[in-house]
Amino acid sequence: MISRDEGFENKKLERKLLWDYNISLDEYLDYLYGRKEDGWFNQQWALLRAINNLNYYELRKLVSLEMLEEEWDEISDKIRDPAVKKGLEFLLQRKTVSSPG
Repeated sequence: MISRDEGFENKKLERKLLWDYNISLDEYLDYLYGRKEDGWFNQQWALLRAINNLNYYELRKLVSLEMLEEEWDEISDKIRDPAVKKGLEFLLQRKTVSSPG
C-alpha cells in the first residue's frame, strides 16, 4: 500500500487517477478502501479507476488480491481493456490454484 511519505510518487498516481475529478488522493483512497461512500463514488468506482488508469505495478501498490477477488464479479464487465481483464483473471485464477488448502 502507499504511504503519505512518498510525495512524488503519490502526485503521479493522483494525476493518473483523478485528472478529471476535484478530489484529493486521500479522499480517493477512502473510497477505494471502503471508508467512504457518496452516491456512485464508492469502492467499486475507485477500484475501476485504478484498474483502468494505472499500470500493473501501480495497481498492486494500491489494491490487494483479496480486494480484487471480492469485487471481481461486480466490476469485471466494466474493465475497458480486454487484455487487462484477461491478465487480472489469470492472476486471480493463479492465486486460487496456488493457495494452500
